[in-house]
Amino acid sequence: MGFSTLRTDSALKNTSGSLEDAITWLDNHDGTSDVEEDEFTSASENTPNEQESPRTPLTEEEKNQKLEQLKAKAAIRKAQAAKVDAEERKRNEIIRRKNDQEVAKAKEELEHKLAIKAAEKKRQEIIADKKAKERIRTLIEEDKKARQLKRDQEKAAREGTEIPQAESSSPAKRATPPPSSSNRASTATESRLQFRIVGKSPIIKKYAVETTLATVASELASELNVHPSLIVFTTTFPTKRYEDTDMQQSLREAGLINAAVMVSTK
Repeated sequence: MGFSTLRTDSALKNTSGSLEDAITWLDNHDGTSDVEEDEFTSASENTPNEQESPRTPLTEEEKNQKLEQLKAKAAIRKAQAAKVDAEERKRNEIIRRKNDQEVAKAKEELEHKLAIKAAEKKRQEIIADKKAKERIRTLIEEDKKARQLKRDQEKAAREGTEIPQAESSSPAKRATPPPSSSNRASTATESRLQFRIVGKSPIIKKYAVETTLATVASELASELNVHPSLIVFTTTFPTKRYEDTDMQQSLREAGLINAAVMVSTK
């Protein structure tokens, strides 16, 4: 005697999955349940005059047969569950690999951007370092020129020669030939004079080129505590002594544009 597919399915659904529990459930349910009632109702419709025979206890052989049926159904369910689980693991693995690929790609892009940024920073540092070194070299050269100019000016003052002036740093001006002394005198608006007095440090002053020798002599006389008429101006290049009759000349007219002048008293 065997069980219908519907009853065995009901036994498996209503127990914990144990084969022994399923058999016990089948023994305890004599067909009055909803599942069995549907089954028997369907059978009674086919044979309306047939009366259900009393339930006969299962023999050992029948129990073994039912057990095998339950085992087969359990194996089928287990295989189906294993298949579903395998498919789920496969889908999860595909998702995991895709996520890993996306993470690896994002990491690679980030590293690439950081490398570009680091390279650009290094390039800017090299450019800034090069500019800084160039500025230092320029400052050193300018300092050397300034020191040399100072030495040349001091030498010119001692010798009474024309005092050299600083050269322009403009490339256009460097390329232009230096103007002659006569041209400088005609275009200058200011004269820088170095007065050399015996026993005193040189005195350097600036005057407008239209200032007269008398005005210059009067200013020096007040510093030397002597009368202006006692001041005598002399140049060594060219050699010339300025007399009282020259005192009304302007510095331009006297040719004293950026020059060294020896000062003495009568």
